[in-house]
Amino acid sequence: MENLVIRKLRGAFAAKQSRGQFWKSVPDSSVGLFCVAVFTLFATLGFLTLMMRTSKLPLAETVFTVLLTGGCAVLYAIVAIRRKYIFMPLIFVLQGGGFALLGQAFAHDVPLVSAGSEMSLQLRLLGWGGVVMLTAGYVFFLLFFSREGERFFRTHTEITLARELHQALVPEIQ
Repeated sequence: MENLVIRKLRGAFAAKQSRGQFWKSVPDSSVGLFCVAVFTLFATLGFLTLMMRTSKLPLAETVFTVLLTGGCAVLYAIVAIRRKYIFMPLIFVLQGGGFALLGQAFAHDVPLVSAGSEMSLQLRLLGWGGVVMLTAGYVFFLLFFSREGERFFRTHTEITLARELHQALVPEIQ
């Protein structure tokens, strides 16, 4: 009976550890695919923020903004996966500094739409709506995957425990 309690406690502990173990078991090619997915998802935020600008955008500014937005998102994801949260503020500073440098490098814009026009207001409103909805969608996906992942690992742990109990209690047929 004592072994059963110990195994049950091990199973509960293993379920908590499973998220970290999951990422350790994921092949590098799948982690790469995950990083590409995070990059492309958050690069969209770069495009949306640029869409809100009412001035002519140089190609270099567009490329650097999208790379910075997507690249920092990948860094945030990697730090979160490895549970090295202490690096989050460093990435935040890096991202803010990158955007500040971009702002200085491309400060002389040629306006395409006057700043106070209805078109300018509409572009900003639609851009912010896109940013909010994209961010909300990502948060809800994270919640979904977290909930379903925990359920999967809990079920997997219970099945493993049941198999071990069965092997311990039922004699092997020879």
